[in-house]
This record gives sequence, C-alpha cells and structure tokens, in this order.
Amino acid sequence: MSSRVLPKVLFVCDKWHGNNPKNGLSEWGKNLRGSLEESDLALTEVFHFDDYYFQNKESGDKAFLEKVKEWKPEVICLIPSGIPDSKWNVLSWETLKETKNNLKIPIIAIFGDIEDPNDVKISKALLPYVTFNIATASATAVGRMNNKEKYLYMWVPTNPQIYNDPKKPRNISLSYIGTFKRHRLRKINYLKNNNVSVFCAGGESQEHLTPEEYADMYQRSKITLSFSRALYSHVINARPFEAIACGTMLLEQEGFETPKMFIPFIDFVPYTNNKDLLKKAQYYLIHDKERETIARNGWNKVNTLYSAKNFWQKVLDRTLGGDFHKYQTNFSIKTADLSRLPKWRAWRLKFLDALCSTNFGFSIYFQIAKRANLEYWDYISNKYPVLKIFSNKE
Repeated sequence: MSSRVLPKVLFVCDKWHGNNPKNGLSEWGKNLRGSLEESDLALTEVFHFDDYYFQNKESGDKAFLEKVKEWKPEVICLIPSGIPDSKWNVLSWETLKETKNNLKIPIIAIFGDIEDPNDVKISKALLPYVTFNIATASATAVGRMNNKEKYLYMWVPTNPQIYNDPKKPRNISLSYIGTFKRHRLRKINYLKNNNVSVFCAGGESQEHLTPEEYADMYQRSKITLSFSRALYSHVINARPFEAIACGTMLLEQEGFETPKMFIPFIDFVPYTNNKDLLKKAQYYLIHDKERETIARNGWNKVNTLYSAKNFWQKVLDRTLGGDFHKYQTNFSIKTADLSRLPKWRAWRLKFLDALCSTNFGFSIYFQIAKRANLEYWDYISNKYPVLKIFSNKE
C-alpha cells in the first residue's frame, strides 16, 4: 500500500444474492469493491442494507448515516436494487437528500443491466441525487438515455486477485457457467448431442458459486460459451470480462455490443446458429495455437485497456475532478469492429445497432424480436417441455 493519502469510497450494496442468505454472497461486493481495493486507488468500506435488516429487523437508514458521518467518505458508490423507499433493503429518499444536500458527498450509482426497463426506471429516479450513473452491458441502451452528463458507459471491472490466469491445466474442453435458460440449454444440448463435451455449472438460482469457484472453472477451460442477448437486447455482460481475464477463449453469440470492446476472431470468436456454434467449437478445440492466440489477445486487452485500475481511475477522475493521480483514462467506446465478419452479417449488425439507438427504433425491434423468439411462444403456449440439463458426468 502506498503512503499517499487515498480517498475513501463507501460501497452501498446487498450482501446476499437476491437478499437471501441461503443464496450465498452477492458477487457485487467481493468483485466490485475488491477490484477497487486491488487497484490501490482508494480506501473502501461497505454498508449492506439487507444484512442490517436481517440482523436488526429495522431499516438501515439511520445506521447508514451514522456510518457516513463517522467514516467521512469522499465518494459513495451505490449499487441500487430498487427505487428508494420501495423495500426494506434500499435506502430512503430522505437519506439520499441528507447525503447529497447536507453532507455534500458525491454519489455514483452502478447498473449492470441498463437494457432492463427496471434499471432504466431506477437510474432515472436517482438522477437528481447522483453525480452520474455508471452503466455496463449496452452502449446503445446508454445512448438512448440521451444524457451524456449523467450516464457513463463502462466495461465490467474484474478483481485481479480472483479473475486471473494462474496457468492451471486446462482439463475442461468447453464450459458454460451461468443460468440454465431454455435457449441456452438448446445450444448446449445440441453440442452434447453432437459429441462435444460441455461442462455446465452455476446459475444463480440453481447452483450459487463463489467468485473463486466461478473463476476456477474458467481457469481450467479451453473455451467458454457465452450469450449476448438479454430481454431481446444485444448486450455484453460480465462473463466476457471475467472469462477472458482467466485466459479461456470466449465463444460468444454474435451481437453488436461485444465487438465495441473486443475484435471478432482476434480477441474472441462469435457464432451465429447451432451449426455454426458446433463447427467453431470443434475447430478451435483441435487448433490449439489459434485458440490460445485468441485467448491471449483478449487477456492482454482485459489487463490493459479494460483493467480495474483504468475503470476506477476514470470514475474517480470524473467524480473528484482534475487529473486524479494522473493515470491515463482516455477510454472511449468506438463503433463495433465488424471488419472480419461477412459483409452481409456486418451490415445487419450495423443496421440493428442503428435501429436500437433510438427509443422508437428499439421499441420496433423489441416487439419483432420478442414475437420471433421461440422463448416467447414457449411461455405463452406451454407447448415445449422443459429441456434436460445434462450432467457433467455424461
């Protein structure tokens, strides 16, 4: 730890996933707060409204304000799980007003699913109280906010003490670590039915993993399967950053958000349909040098341009003003690099990105995509049976 005086950042987030201790610890605290601690840019503390309620059976607002007055943070980092005053695990409007207007402490809020209408609603409600909102997942969704002063689009910072490449034997050919949704299971089942071994684990509602367990599986995987859709939106979620930081090659559903961060066929490999997924999985599992080169390219990018240190430096610069510690923070989102895709597919993605960049255009895209998606008809008709989740022993 350096001897220089560091600013204090107080994190306000849930301790438990889904506000339920049976689900295990929320990943937000250990990874997000840990990523700042490891960056050596600030001192951190945390306040959990959900855990305070479990222990004391009362709102944590008073205790939170006492914590703020005692510890005197320069910045409060809020990870909202609801509209203020809406439930027991979120702070109140009065607490927000007291923090901003009387205590004069800048508040930043972080949203991991800004394409979600609920996150949009919460982020807009907080605008009078926050210095700015940080949003990941979708640069296009952030653009639809039309508010560059109050919304900062960023990548997902990873804690380098957890998400790294310790050079473990890669004894997992292809992994999928995440929630077992129907459309994902169809692709996994297709691979397994065509003799591709897929190791499946995780899923916050099925098998809660610690961040260390989660990272270990990536660290032992040659290839990791990923999906780039949420609520029919193209997104880049946390998985690409976490998996790539662990040295595995990312094989992700083709979309227009991930290529804004990583270059297709240089830093990761996109796939289109089941047949294309199978073809690429088989190819890269036997072409070790090509796979390892792509994995290493992505790893280099995550650990340089998209490092946790760069993330927090940019955030602290913007929050506290000036050239805080004088680190370079010239990150900006560029248009997606689609130059290595077939022309017609590149054109299609550019068109969809442009269409989704306006609220009117996105509403059209959303309605069409919803009705064209098999998941929608599964839901309203109950026509399709629940898909089998393969055991890792099969």
